[in-house]
Amino acid sequence: MMACSTYNWCTKSQAAAVSIDDGRRPMETVKEGDRFMKTIKSLLLVAGVALLLAGGLAGCRRSESAAARSEGAVTAAAAGPAETIQSEGNDATVTIQVPDTEGYDLPVREEIRRKFVLKPQSTFRVYAINGPVRVESVDGDTAELVVIRSANRKEDLQYNRIAIRHEPEESRLRVYREDDHKTIFSAFKKMPEGRQRVVVRLPKKIDFIGRGVNGGIDLETVEGSLDVRGVNGHLRVASQTGPVKVNGQNGQIDITFARFTGSPIEMNGINGKITLRFADEVDATVVAHGNNGEVSSDLPGFQMKSDEAGPGDYKAQIGAGGAEIELHGINGDIHLLKAAPQTSVKGVLNGSRAEESGQKVTAGRRVSE
Repeated sequence: MMACSTYNWCTKSQAAAVSIDDGRRPMETVKEGDRFMKTIKSLLLVAGVALLLAGGLAGCRRSESAAARSEGAVTAAAAGPAETIQSEGNDATVTIQVPDTEGYDLPVREEIRRKFVLKPQSTFRVYAINGPVRVESVDGDTAELVVIRSANRKEDLQYNRIAIRHEPEESRLRVYREDDHKTIFSAFKKMPEGRQRVVVRLPKKIDFIGRGVNGGIDLETVEGSLDVRGVNGHLRVASQTGPVKVNGQNGQIDITFARFTGSPIEMNGINGKITLRFADEVDATVVAHGNNGEVSSDLPGFQMKSDEAGPGDYKAQIGAGGAEIELHGINGDIHLLKAAPQTSVKGVLNGSRAEESGQKVTAGRRVSE
């Protein structure tokens, strides 16, 4: 190897000789590096294209599979329920008829039939149900329950299971949909579609609690308290006696009070029309705040206190006044009416009400105008 002088800088030619002393020219080294980088880029590009094609083919297969399942479900639904499974432990003495008159059920159904004895003023609680709830009333202390679970395929019935808990020591009967997300990882898993319907015969002297029901609630006779929250659907009660509390309802409300005992009536955050009917004389004070709609009544002695009313706020007296009927955050009209005679409580739940007669008094204005 050529070396530079101890005391002098290397000349350009010497420096060049040092750099090429290994037998390779600088340009050749650069070209080999470029070829190496191009090879790596080419391999990465080929790998990326292969992954993209594999993902596309898998997506197509999933889409075709989903389309086939969807088409099969639609075909099966059009043909009616393909299969009805009787749950283990069903009580054959429960004779409630549960026809799917509105075509709500999915093709494969499971029926759960149970019977219990409830003490007077027991609590019936139903929650987290994806479907309608219907409560028929009976004398005595026997409760009969039917739950219809439906899915597109038989294997999908392993999800959206229904729990029925009778707790005699607590005077309570609970019906609810169990949580399928047992772990934090399963929370990201998409569950198959499942629907439920609950039909129950309860003693009249019962307290009813409804939570998180995605469907309408129909009740015949409740000689106890009514507490409903987070319902997406209508609420209809043919005969109510005790206190009423409704919160966060997305749907119309229609309740008939067989006797108004002065028990509190409170409704908050309702998106829909409210109709309260009274079968006997009423002495009450109506307080409404933050409402978007009109308040009207044909009740005897209904007087609007206009000097206390502001936009969306109303206060009125019925008869001699007394217990408060509180209506807050209502997006819809409010009607306080005399209940018309009914030949059948079931007729009320089926939507057939006689027309009310008498002069209606409008007690408010639509604040959105």
